[in-house]
Amino acid sequence: MRTLADCRRLPRAGVLRRFGPAVLQSLAQAFGELPEVREYIREPEQFTGLQQLDAEISEAPQLAEACQVLLQQLVAFCRRHQSAVQSLQFRFHAWRGNAGALNVPLSSPGYQRQHWERLLAAHLERCVLQQPAVAVSLQAEASGRMTPQSAGLALMHADPVATVADQQGTYEFLDQLRARLGDEAVSALQHVNSHCPSTASRTIAPSSAQSTQATLPSEWQLHDATSGLVDSVLWRQRPLWLLEQPQPIRDADGQLYFDGTLRLLSGPERIELPWWDSAGAVRDFFVAETASGARLWVFRERTSETETLQWWLQGVFG
Repeated sequence: MRTLADCRRLPRAGVLRRFGPAVLQSLAQAFGELPEVREYIREPEQFTGLQQLDAEISEAPQLAEACQVLLQQLVAFCRRHQSAVQSLQFRFHAWRGNAGALNVPLSSPGYQRQHWERLLAAHLERCVLQQPAVAVSLQAEASGRMTPQSAGLALMHADPVATVADQQGTYEFLDQLRARLGDEAVSALQHVNSHCPSTASRTIAPSSAQSTQATLPSEWQLHDATSGLVDSVLWRQRPLWLLEQPQPIRDADGQLYFDGTLRLLSGPERIELPWWDSAGAVRDFFVAETASGARLWVFRERTSETETLQWWLQGVFG
């Protein structure tokens, strides 16, 4: 047998008994008698690259050149997949075991090689190899879609493209701070739907702040029909800096003193703390101003309608 036609002239029962149904199905698909469902080639969603070193390297900053080769391959991977990555995981391999590992987190999914190289250089300065490395590997998983941005004209005002570019620059600046100072030194604030000041916000990673937008409760919002803007009256009266432990304020015959005399500007706003946290304490909050013009958030705690306790400093406005 030299041609497919010779194969088709063979008895079908004998071919089926000897080779199975796959051969008959392939012949029928080759001659167009049966439909052929083709499976497209799909590349893995996770990038994995390995770069061998010409010699052993004991200092982490000297691995930058090998890492840059892997980053160039990663950029090509992102372009093929039209995707972006949010974390770079480097592994440094030794002759026996691992020489170390390096995780480069990103505040925003991206594919900018120059930004990656700047972060890598900052992380390598703080990295210490356990033993000389002979190879470097990189793993990165696609976590978002690639959205290339065009540069806006310099003469255009309120350009949305420029706004996106500024926002991307902010994320890159946060990444550089985290690379220099550490991940624990840079965080974002997220609003929590709680009336208690101590639990009304929490710190999260900058990368989580993009996907989790803070929304205020509906009763805190005031809609302006003329401008169409949503403002929050109560949110403006919350200071950004809350003290971990309230500090006492001196009260002399009704005059409050803290860094000089205090003048109450607004209040009171009564807040009842949860019973499981502070035994159901009731506090009246005020906005006060010092003699130097600084604004403070102060409160007095009440146990009944007639008894008034010590004044305390809770927070400081910016």
